Amino acid sequence: MIMLAKVVSYGGNAVRYALEKEKAKLVKVNHMPEGIDPTAIWYLMKHHCELHQQDRTVGRKLEREMVSFVISPTKQEAAHFQMEDWQRLHEEALDALDVVGLIPKGMTHEVKTNFRNSMNVAGLHSDSNSGTLHLHLDCCRVDLDGNTNDVHDIHERAMMAAEIINMRHGWKQPKEIREMRRKELADFCDYTLRNMEEFDIDFFFRMLQMKGYEVTPRYDKNKKLVGYTIGKNASVFKASEVGRRYMASQLEATWKKFHPQPAQDKV
Repeated sequence: MIMLAKVVSYGGNAVRYALEKEKAKLVKVNHMPEGIDPTAIWYLMKHHCELHQQDRTVGRKLEREMVSFVISPTKQEAAHFQMEDWQRLHEEALDALDVVGLIPKGMTHEVKTNFRNSMNVAGLHSDSNSGTLHLHLDCCRVDLDGNTNDVHDIHERAMMAAEIINMRHGWKQPKEIREMRRKELADFCDYTLRNMEEFDIDFFFRMLQMKGYEVTPRYDKNKKLVGYTIGKNASVFKASEVGRRYMASQLEATWKKFHPQPAQDKV
């Protein structure tokens, strides 16, 4: 199982995506009324943060009011999961996150989160191609006591929480899973390039998207492609992480290696 984390400034979109994406299922709502819609969930969290902002006498205004997590077991690990199992994983993830303590750079003492005592909601998603199930978990930055959940190194904390859960269940550790998914992605990139009759970066990206990957290209001010990322569920890779031969600057040369020109006969 792997877990990714992201701090978001406008949580309305995150909650709607978690609960209203096609085939999404509500897993659990904590510290909020049952049956309220995603927009109301976000406004409850936002209002709670603003209400306790008045109690803050030091520090700048809290601008990012939600933390979103993606919790993704492998297909084998979740093979026999029922809704009750996903609900338990939701609670277990919150507990594991709160156990992790780190000393952020520039600080002298260990800090922890209190997501278990914060408003949170989880939705269950199914990958459109593979059918792999994963959780989207959205947590309020301010707990019920008015304390702000610290988000320094939150991505690293999520990885450590995933390791705790994996050790408990005897599951594969995140690094093993990430390497397995990187290899799968590299194999599909090779397959796509090998079967392209001519080099076309847009076609390459479309094939990845049809396979279920999210492709995010990056352009410079002259609208030249300088990089891209490829992701699925909780695994996101820079092109260079998949392999240097898939970098934007090397991709056409890689395609040419799969399509060598026939030697010209001398006259």
